[in-house]
Amino acid sequence: MDNRRIYNRRIDVYCPSCAAAGIKRKLMEVDNDAKGVIYPYCKGCKKNVAVKLPISAEKHLR
Repeated sequence: MDNRRIYNRRIDVYCPSCAAAGIKRKLMEVDNDAKGVIYPYCKGCKKNVAVKLPISAEKHLR
């Protein structure tokens, strides 16, 4: 058995409403294994926005 540690990758979550306007506003970070719907507060939109997890890797890298 090797002594390597397994690290979960963290994914940055951005506001989809601000992203549509061309603003990259980071809301939070989540683990790569996170699932479900989260409602973080966006300071730019002044409201809670729905973000569905998991975020696909292809969308995240664009």
